[in-house]
This record gives sequence, C-alpha cells and structure tokens, in this order.
Amino acid sequence: MMSTTIRIAVAALLITAGLGQGCAKTQTCRMPAPTSIVHEPKAQNTTQPAPVVVVHKQQAASERKITWYRQVARALTEVQALMDWHSRTRGERSMLASTYVGRKLFLSRKSLAQIGAYIAHLTGPAVAAKKRAATFLRDFMATEYIGRKTARFEDELTNIEANATVTLSWIRHPVAFRNLDVLLSQEKDAARRTAIRKAQADVIRTKLNPVLLEKYNKAHQLAQWMGYDSYFSLSEQIRQTNILDLLHKGWRFVQATDALHHQLLAQVVKESLGIPMSKFSRKDHARLMRAAETEKFLPRELMVPTFKYFLKGIGLDLRTAAGTQILIDDAMYPKKHPRAACFPISVPSDIRVSVKPSGGIMSWATLFHEGGHALHYAWTTERSFEFQQLGSASATEGFAELFARVWADPVWLRRYRKFVADRNRRPPKKADVIRMLRQKPWFLVAEQMGMILPAKFFRRRRVPLMSDKNMGSVIRHQLAWDMYLYRRYGWAKLVYESALHGANPSVWRGVYSGPISDRKKLYRRLFSKAYGYSLTKDDAQRYLFDVDPFFYAADYARAFVLADTLTEHLRKKFGPNWYENKQVGPYLKTLWRYGNRWNADEVAQRIGYKGLDYAVSERRVRRLLAVANQLSGLTAKVSTKPRRPHHRKAKCPGGRKPTPRGMCKIPGLHHHK
Repeated sequence: MMSTTIRIAVAALLITAGLGQGCAKTQTCRMPAPTSIVHEPKAQNTTQPAPVVVVHKQQAASERKITWYRQVARALTEVQALMDWHSRTRGERSMLASTYVGRKLFLSRKSLAQIGAYIAHLTGPAVAAKKRAATFLRDFMATEYIGRKTARFEDELTNIEANATVTLSWIRHPVAFRNLDVLLSQEKDAARRTAIRKAQADVIRTKLNPVLLEKYNKAHQLAQWMGYDSYFSLSEQIRQTNILDLLHKGWRFVQATDALHHQLLAQVVKESLGIPMSKFSRKDHARLMRAAETEKFLPRELMVPTFKYFLKGIGLDLRTAAGTQILIDDAMYPKKHPRAACFPISVPSDIRVSVKPSGGIMSWATLFHEGGHALHYAWTTERSFEFQQLGSASATEGFAELFARVWADPVWLRRYRKFVADRNRRPPKKADVIRMLRQKPWFLVAEQMGMILPAKFFRRRRVPLMSDKNMGSVIRHQLAWDMYLYRRYGWAKLVYESALHGANPSVWRGVYSGPISDRKKLYRRLFSKAYGYSLTKDDAQRYLFDVDPFFYAADYARAFVLADTLTEHLRKKFGPNWYENKQVGPYLKTLWRYGNRWNADEVAQRIGYKGLDYAVSERRVRRLLAVANQLSGLTAKVSTKPRRPHHRKAKCPGGRKPTPRGMCKIPGLHHHK
C-alpha cells in the first residue's frame, strides 16, 4: 500500500494538474458532468475512468434477506459508533476500513437493486410503515456502500487530525491540531489568534485537503455508478427534503433579517471584544461567541449539575427507557475532538455524550444540545431498528436545539441564577468534587498513587450571580449565534454544497448569481455574505474541510426552525416558565418515542403546525432581542410612576458651590453641619 506521505504528494500533484475528477465530463456518466470540485478554474480532466458496469434488473429481496440486511446494519452501526467514540474522545487510531471487512455482499450495487425492487412491491397504506423502514435501510446501505469504498480516506483523515501538531512561538511544546479551536476561543490577543488561524489553515491545506479531494471525487464517481444523476441527487433522497425549496426559504429569511443580523453582530462585537466591525474577522469568531465576560457566572464545574437541574425541573433525569444511565464525558484530553457529539451506540440502552468544554456560554449551550440528542435516543421506544437510528437526523437535531435554546431565554436564566444562589449556600459534596477533579489528568495519577486531597479542595467557591444586565448580554450572544447558524446552514452551505456536489444550477437560481467554477472563491464569497464580514484566503482553505457528508446541512437548517417551533409550542402549552413544569418531560417523551420515524416537517405537523416556517424563528429572535435590550437598559422602560420635575443646577454668585439640595449659601450666614 502506498504510504501516507507519498499519497498526499500524489494527490497534491493531481490538484495542480486538475486530475482525479472521476467520471465527470466523460460519456460514461448519466448526465453532463458537474463542475469539478478542483478549485483551479482552468484545470482540465484528463483521467479515463473505467466504464460504468450496468447492473441488470434484480429480483426483489425476500423477507429473510431483508431481516439479514437489518441484522448486519445494526451490528455495523454499533461497532462503528463504539470505534468512533474511542477515536473522538481519546484520539485512538481510527479503524473504519476494518469494520467493512466481510460486508461486501451486504454493501453492493446488487443488494441495493434487490432492496429497491422490494420497496417497489410495497404498496398501500397497510404497509406504509414497513415501506418507510425499508427505505431508511436502503438509504443507509447506499451511504455505507460509498463509506466502504472511501473508508481508507476517512481513516487517514481521522488519524491525521488526531496526531497533527503545530508550533506556536509563545508555547514551548507542540500544540495538538484538535486543540486549536479551544485555544482560539481562549486567546485574548488578536495577533496570536491570527497565528493560530494560519496554523490551522496550513494543516488543512497541506495534510487534509489532498485526502479530502480524493475522497470527494471518489464519492461523486460512486454515486453515479450506483445509478444516481449525482452525489447531490443521492443526498437529497437521503435527507427526505427538497433542497431547492429549503434553500429559497432560507434565502428569504436572510433577506428579511439582514439588517437585524448586522446590527446585532456589531453590538455583541463591541460589547465582548471592544472593537468595531471593521476590525472583526473569522479569527475572532470563536473568542466572540465564548462571551468571556460572562465566564465568571458559568464555571466549568457547574455544567453537568446545571444540566441535571434543568432536567429535574421538567420531570426528567439521565436515565434511559432501558433503565441505564446516559454517560457524559467532559474530560479535556489533548487528542479529544473539539466538536461535541452524541453517540447512540445501542438505542435506548447505551447512549453517550462527548463534550470538550472550552469555557464560556457556547460550551454550556453545546452540552445542552448534545444532552437533547441523548434524551431523545434514551426515550426512543420504537422496536424497529430503522426508526431507532436510521433516517433523517432533522428531528433529533431539532430536539437537541430545543435544549440549547434555553440559554437565550430570560426565564431560564433567572432560574439558573436561583440555582447558583442556592448552591452557594450549601457545602459541596465530596463525590461532586472528586468527579470534577477526575477531568484533570494530574488527578488520575495522584489518585492511583493513593494521595490524599487537602481540605481546601472541599471548600465551595462562591459563584457570582448574573445581574439583569449580564443576562441581556448572554441573550444577545446566543441570538447572534443563532443568526449565524440560520444563515450558514440555511443558505450558504446549501448553495455551496449544491455546487460542490453536482446539482443542477436551477437549484440556486434566484438566490445566488455569481460564478461557481473556482470552489475556494465560491466558498469565500458565500460565507462572507452569510457571516457579515470578509473571509481571508486562509479561511478559504476550509473549502473542502467544512463539508458535512450527504448534505447534513439540510437537516441542520430544518432543525433550527423546528427548535424554534417547539419552543413556542411549549410556551403556549405550558406557559413561559415551562422549565418548572414536571409535565413537560413526559410530554416530550411522547414525541421522542418515535425515534427518527418522523422528520422535522412531520414533527411540526404532529404538534399542530402546517409545517416549518422561518417566520416563527424571526418572531422569536425579535422578541428576545427586545427583552435583552430592555434588561441591559438599552431601551426606555415604561414606568407607571409620575416623573419628578427636572431642576437645573443652581449657579451661585462669586463661584460658590451650591448645597447638596441645589441651594446657594447666603454670605454671613452660618450653616450647621
């Protein structure tokens, strides 16, 4: 096998020469070739791929074979989830390719044709659920067929990420690539943030992009070999949505809230970083969203206890429907992946959450987000494996964002303030202190050596309480983050990935009219518009790195609107202070029990809405922003008290100072103190 170094060098030459474009621009493709993902606009395709082997029409799979497909799929997802858990939390070597050994008969075009014929025979309302489950299974097999063929690239990418390090002049030892995002949010100096961002870009450009290029070109070729017009067509089928319709809805929202977004972003940049928007750039974004000025109110040791307190208020805890406990790993291992994730290894009995808290409000919102995923899977009582773990992720992402949304609600923030005040009055439990210390590597060594903790470790540090003004700042930061997500996933990523993955230009007609041939420039142009500030050439190196598989952006875009819809629904059903209503948890379980059977649009319909509507999101943002500004005293408050008459300050003759009541002293008259 070709070594990693040689393969990266060859891939880099392919980029320069414009090679490695699969069956694009050849007559063996099912449709005219989508523009190559290579960013050089003048590059020509000179490869001659093998002709597509036509798969003859297959007989429908039997019920026995469908059962076998289901069993293999369950085993494969469980093994991969467990491997992914260890790889992301401890940085262990990725072995994705090994999980596909012996799966060739399961993940083949012949199997896909057979299950496709099986689905075609399922007609009528009596077998609707059975047909949907089989469709989920077919889509899983299609993605895993590509996964099997590109697993070596995925392993290489994961291992590069886990082991890559960079050198920063002000830090003595090499810094892990996966720690750079955390370091960005913690760094106060703008020049150092620029250096960190450049170091990230260098790793992405030299080590990751060559492998990513090979991976995407191979995936595009495989999608066409499977009989789809493009990778885009396959992804649209998997996400159970119409990308064109979703994209146009997102664009209308961007236009309707453009002025609001720019005003809000400038406001939080000034509050948090003390600089004008003209000096703000992508390197500052992580630091901005950390909201460092609020960290003293949000200590890391309170994250998990606060989440448990939130769950207790709505009648929930970390138990699952199977009677087990959800595992939350918040340790700060150097090779741990910075992106938080939920791992439904076996639904509903084995659910795990990995977070790498960097500090600040975003770490808290992220924990609540992943906790929302975990509770959804923990209370999935569907017996069908397909509905437990396959299908669109738009609904589970919506349930996750519902929990993250609470940090923009003043009602919850006041409840959190009460929780902190009560905790300050109680001495800490020894078990809680030890649990917190076990997040630190030095404590694990000390514990093994039998060292005894001094008494000072068991004294509780008082946490300051948020004022109303602080709450206003937290809400504005959260709303700025929400607006960033709406625009990033609901418009920029949908346009960019449609062009990247070979969609027909009609998909983005009316929402984007610029050139698409140079992918780096396209990425830079779209995301600069979405974010509200210009990206640099280093930022554009992420044009392949910042891509989620099979249009996951479409699930995120719908999930954010679903979360807003669920929030408004709970406010109407249980009142604004639904955080103290223990009936909320049991009600949510009635929605969670279906697992992934329903997508985000269908969940919205099941709770009484016609579907997903960005107007709900816009109303929520405007309502909460008005409340936040009022809490911070940025808008005039309506008062029922009569205004006191205004008196001008007295001017005394001879330059004498007036009394505290504004009166002038009379010469020759003694004033008693």
